[in-house]
Amino acid sequence: MGYRTVWIPDERFYRDVVTTLAVIGEATSHLGIATAVTDPYIRHPAITAQWTASLDELSNGRMHVGIGAGIAGFSALGITRRSPALAIREMVELMRRLWRGGLVDYQGRTVTFQHAGLDFKPPRARIPCYIAGRGKLILRLAGELGDGVILGSLASEDGLKYAFRQIDAGLTDAGRARDDLDVAIWLHTAIAPDREQARQAVRMIVVGVLLSSFGALEELGVHLNEEQHSYLSGLRYIHGSPEITKAAGMLNDGILDQFAVAGRPEEVAARIGALREKGVNHFALKPWLVPGQSISEFAQLVAEEVMPRVS
Repeated sequence: MGYRTVWIPDERFYRDVVTTLAVIGEATSHLGIATAVTDPYIRHPAITAQWTASLDELSNGRMHVGIGAGIAGFSALGITRRSPALAIREMVELMRRLWRGGLVDYQGRTVTFQHAGLDFKPPRARIPCYIAGRGKLILRLAGELGDGVILGSLASEDGLKYAFRQIDAGLTDAGRARDDLDVAIWLHTAIAPDREQARQAVRMIVVGVLLSSFGALEELGVHLNEEQHSYLSGLRYIHGSPEITKAAGMLNDGILDQFAVAGRPEEVAARIGALREKGVNHFALKPWLVPGQSISEFAQLVAEEVMPRVS
């Protein structure tokens, strides 16, 4: 169908990410397999290095590791997210040393590892690491350290300008060029012949993105009116709750377009084409289905009605 990579979330309490990626890796021969995303907190980074190297071996070198700060299930498990940019940096550094082989000692501020190593030789000494986020420090870290970056739903021109300012600063710090980085974007996407039905499908998740970006909305070019700001301030995101449903109904088209791509196939293709012209070269589409639509139908619609218009 023309897809390059399938990205699977490592979220609590979904079906297990390792099992899912292993099944996909076994069932395919060319498709990239990837996490979008795993994090430094839910497991020790050495354990993540172990299972990602195992999947890279199983798939003959098709594994990519998307890494973010994480949040899913943390409160249930009693996990506190501390120093996320530093934790991601130390995770990547330790994993890369383990993938190279041999005994490793690592003393970081968020993680330590003492005189041990993987008990097998990974097929690649450097599995691509994609650093995901919207925050300044994490985007800058992606430019400095990542093989790729995953922009978290920044689907507008202002959002991209904000992201690239941070990324380019990190690239400069490391003496790297933009071409050294695969620039991916995680896009909340809904597609249907009925434009309004598609836009309705992304409303609730856009509320979630707004809440997780609340402190940076002005820099992202998002302007809430007094009623929206007052209602959203302090709101907790629970998908489908009455409060989030009400908030979703308060969003105008401009706000939806900041963080999602939704509409008829030709509209979605035009939005993706515009993002590509601004420097994004890898599009990870998160499906939000309209009533009666299946994942298979969504994938087919993208392949037949969107991809040809962008290529």
